[in-house]
Amino acid sequence: HVIEDYRGVSVYSAYAPFDFSQLQWEIVAEIDEQEVMQPIYQMNYFLFISTSIVVIIIMLFGYLLSVNIARPIVDMTKTMQNLSDNDLAVNISVSDRKDEVGLMAKALQVFKNSAIERDKLQQQLVFLANHDSLTGLPSREFAAKHISSIIKLCNIENNKFALLFIDLDGFKLVNDTYGHKEGDFLLKEVASRLKDCVRSNDFVSRLGGDEFIVMLTNLESENHHLEITNRILSKINFSYAKDNKEMRVTASIGIAMFPDDAASVEELIKAADAAMYQAKASGKSCSKEYNI
Repeated sequence: HVIEDYRGVSVYSAYAPFDFSQLQWEIVAEIDEQEVMQPIYQMNYFLFISTSIVVIIIMLFGYLLSVNIARPIVDMTKTMQNLSDNDLAVNISVSDRKDEVGLMAKALQVFKNSAIERDKLQQQLVFLANHDSLTGLPSREFAAKHISSIIKLCNIENNKFALLFIDLDGFKLVNDTYGHKEGDFLLKEVASRLKDCVRSNDFVSRLGGDEFIVMLTNLESENHHLEITNRILSKINFSYAKDNKEMRVTASIGIAMFPDDAASVEELIKAADAAMYQAKASGKSCSKEYNI
């Protein structure tokens, strides 16, 4: 039985009767319950500690495994989202792995490279659609859109700008004498010189043939556009020599002011073109402002 002994302590108690010397005796054996249960308590404690350690190890291993696998997958998911938003500067940081995650990352890198090539091609197509293939200057169509946007802005801010219509003097002779290859070289040289004459916020475009336009915005004074025009006349005034022949190349420039001379893209170009023909009629290699 499990009883309390005379000390009030719980004990395991066993007893049995026996006869000795004509007397009936009772033999009793007792042991403290704590003493009996101590090995079990120790075993339970050992099992608890062991189980806890095993559980912690499993949890740590699971965490490391999830970090090693799940986090790169999450990162790649974010990378794919960035790529879908056309963020091609995103870094794919797990491409050096050798497992399945590494293979996924390498496939994602291939997708990124393809997207970069596609973006470059798209940019080239947009550039070719909006720029002259020979000189690299904006095309006539792009120039019309740009001038239209500047007109809207100037109407809001009540600003002015000047439009220069430039036609080369002597280009036809060079082109007819030496062929289109030399003529193309001359056009590229003129385009380069025009860009050197203007400021970073000005706009240069090739309309076609040997005709160019320059749009001068943010004019600092009433005659600021004339200063830049004279700079262009000086720059586009040079000799073209080949095969012991020397030909002079100059520019005739017509100037139209917005909004004084015209209020639309077509009218501005038409006014500047008319002023250019006045410059041609005045002896070439000069500029004329539009005069109704």
